[in-house]
Amino acid sequence: MQSTQKGMRFKFMQALALSALLVSSSGYSDAPKDQSHRYDVQYEGKDAGELEIKIKRDGTEYVVQSISHLSVLAQLFLKSYTIESRFELKNKELRLVSGREILNESGEITREFNVDYDENTVFFSKGEPLVFQENIRIDADSFPLALMTSDLNTISDESYLSISPKRARQYVYQTPIQETVSVPAGEFSTIKIVGVRIGDPNRTVSIWLDQNSQQLPVKIVNSKGGRDTILALIE
Repeated sequence: MQSTQKGMRFKFMQALALSALLVSSSGYSDAPKDQSHRYDVQYEGKDAGELEIKIKRDGTEYVVQSISHLSVLAQLFLKSYTIESRFELKNKELRLVSGREILNESGEITREFNVDYDENTVFFSKGEPLVFQENIRIDADSFPLALMTSDLNTISDESYLSISPKRARQYVYQTPIQETVSVPAGEFSTIKIVGVRIGDPNRTVSIWLDQNSQQLPVKIVNSKGGRDTILALIE
């Protein structure tokens, strides 16, 4: 009985510690600074090249460009492209409004999407529109800018849509945990956020956010049936 009480007390103290950590680290900003980062990309343990992320303000909107720079091996079966996502600042929250896929070699726009919050619908240039529930959290599949600027205390067990120019997938956030992670850019104290796809628990997205005012992702792992795509911050 006494050991059980000690175990419960220990778990309670752990929960309090995490809660305090999230409060102290939730210095999130609703106005991201212009910035640029590079990530090493590994697919199933093989070098797939690098991903360049550019975040910049454009009037009342924020533009995120995810620019792929493929390795020699990846060039054999992939095309190099840029995913450009646009967010607007609405009631101190960033929300995704549109996105497009652009081939780097030709500049051709291959796919686009637009989010209509009045109709609660995502319209794709190729494919059927998707109706979503009101007030659901929405983020870009290519890079989670909305998560970067979110209060992490509010996301546990919350559903969200991850949208790309090709499709949208619905996930649910697990309870955030503290974790130290090493990447080429160094060692970081992070908050790890895991999203599990609804209806497919073998598909997950794990994001390690640096504990600073930017909450920058230092590592992102997309898992699908044991196949991992890993992004690790270089600079």
